[in-house]
Amino acid sequence: MAPTETRTLPSDYHIVLDASGHVIDASEGARALFAGAPLDAWTNDGDRQNAAAVIARVISGEVEQAGIQVTAPDGSPIWMSLRVAPGAPGQVLGFVRPGRMYRPTSTSAQADRLRLLATVTTHSATPFRERLERALRLTSELLSLPIALVSRIEGETYTVFAAQAPGTELAPGDQFELANTFCSVTIESDDVIAINGVGETAYRVHPCYEVFALESYVGVSVEVRGEKWGTLTFSSSTPLSQHLAPADHDLIRLLALWVGGEIEREEDRHAIVTSEQRYRALSHATFEGIAFSVGGTITDCNRQFATLLGYDAPEDLIGRSAFDMVAPDSREKVGTMIREGRTEPYEA
Repeated sequence: MAPTETRTLPSDYHIVLDASGHVIDASEGARALFAGAPLDAWTNDGDRQNAAAVIARVISGEVEQAGIQVTAPDGSPIWMSLRVAPGAPGQVLGFVRPGRMYRPTSTSAQADRLRLLATVTTHSATPFRERLERALRLTSELLSLPIALVSRIEGETYTVFAAQAPGTELAPGDQFELANTFCSVTIESDDVIAINGVGETAYRVHPCYEVFALESYVGVSVEVRGEKWGTLTFSSSTPLSQHLAPADHDLIRLLALWVGGEIEREEDRHAIVTSEQRYRALSHATFEGIAFSVGGTITDCNRQFATLLGYDAPEDLIGRSAFDMVAPDSREKVGTMIREGRTEPYEA
């Protein structure tokens, strides 16, 4: 719908977006809020692709509501709730909530936190590291705790796994003595550890306070395969104006569960790739003829296998049916083994 057509928006802070995330209409209040900024530049540069994916999920009906982060001309982050525009297929109605990303106070705060998690964690096509960095950034802004870290803890060594730490030099791979961090306390706990105004608490004598001068800290253990793997933490050099709400603690717990699950899947995928590479190297080094097949189709073989069957190179066999290599009186046996997915050794 063209911007010149008449449309009555239901609130002073509503906008209408098309399937690509372009703003095609806006209420007077919303235009005033973003005065001086192009309407199609509201979304953060790093989130523009992510925002388009979220809008597509809303339009398709996969989710009824979702949320994205936009930025006002003064640089402040603002939360925008999205839902399908009534009577306008292919369009989304957005409700801009000034200041919502800082301290949500409405009864829908818990729902907004869950939508934030869904927004940044469910796009499996995006690499895990990118989704993790986005989740840390958005959550740190929501909590008003600018330093967000996922850390691997092995023995007495603390290694930064992922970092959202503006104004610091913290980066993945940095290592510290565990005893010099508040994670030495977090990793021993089964729940969220939250400290506000550290200098006024018993933790003021902790080495972490002396070294890093953190005034606010919240952290929880990250578990992988039921074992404590590391920590998820958010912190700041200044105290929070008020303590975190129970909904904030729930958000942190859920995020830690997601992080642990994704790390487990990443490790499993790495193990599979490493195993396949090992077997592939073995097959190409042996004097025996070895081939790999999926569903009866040859996917790889070594040169000895090709030579034994009278072919010039392994490439001459890849993609062909294994039945082409089997004598007629053995085809029934081979077909049965393939159909039933059996893995025990047999001769043909």
